[in-house]
Amino acid sequence: MQFKIFNRYFQLGKFDEDYRITLRHNILMHIADGGIFGFAMHFASVNMIMTVFVEKIGGSAVEIGSIPVLWAIGLNLPQLLFTHLFKNDEKIKPVALRYGLLNRSMFLIISLFSFFLLPRLPGNLSVYALLSLIFITALTGSIGIPSWYTLFSKTTPVKLRGRLQAVRQFFSSSLGIVAGYLIAVILSSIKFPENFAVLFLTCYVLMMISFNFLWQVKEPDSLLAEKIELKRIKRLSRVKKTFRENKNFKMFVISDALYLISLTVFAFFAVYGIRKFNLPTYYVGHFTIVVMGSMVLGNIIFGYIGDTFGHKNNLIILSLSSAAASLTAITSSNILTYGFVFVFMGCSTAIQGISRLAFVVEVCNESERSFYISLLNTVTAPALLFGIISGALIPVLGFEAVFLINALLAAAAAFWLYKKVDDPRQKSIP
Repeated sequence: MQFKIFNRYFQLGKFDEDYRITLRHNILMHIADGGIFGFAMHFASVNMIMTVFVEKIGGSAVEIGSIPVLWAIGLNLPQLLFTHLFKNDEKIKPVALRYGLLNRSMFLIISLFSFFLLPRLPGNLSVYALLSLIFITALTGSIGIPSWYTLFSKTTPVKLRGRLQAVRQFFSSSLGIVAGYLIAVILSSIKFPENFAVLFLTCYVLMMISFNFLWQVKEPDSLLAEKIELKRIKRLSRVKKTFRENKNFKMFVISDALYLISLTVFAFFAVYGIRKFNLPTYYVGHFTIVVMGSMVLGNIIFGYIGDTFGHKNNLIILSLSSAAASLTAITSSNILTYGFVFVFMGCSTAIQGISRLAFVVEVCNESERSFYISLLNTVTAPALLFGIISGALIPVLGFEAVFLINALLAAAAAFWLYKKVDDPRQKSIP
């Protein structure tokens, strides 16, 4: 009786009893793992915590702008290279656990570095050391993503994955409101840099709790959903063939690169707001609350739009939201109106989690899903280098000019999506 609403939402009634019990268990474990992992990441947010931390230890605009670039490139660029670490006929859960634990352990290392080493290092060296740790953390995440996604796909039927991701993200963003309050308390009540070290330590502890739920996922003996048929020798030829034969995916990659470039400016919003209105550092916690509150509402609204009207529409809204965030940052005259920057930022983040990969899933065959996702992330990762370019331009042109450039790029992404990319729900899958 207690699972009636749960079973109805995930449509578990159509499965036989034995499989339904296992599937319900796995869905609950995936929700707990994803929700708590996302909760943990708020305490080490790349666009909020890391950027403000680097500025506090003396980082320049270029170094601040390099944070999301290092993170995104480390997380995305190598993915296509790591698909060979496991075989389709072997259990994937041990691989996902091994690299998941490695990635989580990096946040403990960052915390210990902030506690013990950072106060003893000169400014420039401490900035470069922290940036290196951020990149290594992202790289360990990249190694684990293909195996985690395969485990997720193997334990979740195709038609349940979108809803499951939305629930995980809703859970995470709801807890993020709590995280924002705790961040403000920690930053205001503990001296620097121990306050940031505590944030990273909190992130690690929560990640280990999420790891416990990932460990409890029950992996079936056979692959239910997909197999990654990718051999090292054929990798390059397969990439060329994919872009040659699937023109809609190629057009989408262009729009994806454009709006990913526009998202790099998110790294500067918290720093710019604190500078512009002369705010104390703990306001980053308040900014986080606004972002998370917007994501909670956005998950409900945009999850429905994606399922009902298609993920292409969501991605157009994502691009327009990114443009609106930059334009609001330029035109805001007080902290209240500046808060809408983080509303648009939250909406963009929610849509990206809901629709970016969901759209990719619909433009390829089921057996190609993991390859397409790895290919997309690898090919578009270099676009995020624009974050460093933005950081270099800020001292010359100013924040406002850089925000305007990113708004124009986001608008271009929306136009390209509307004109050049077909909705796969209205076209046959190639």
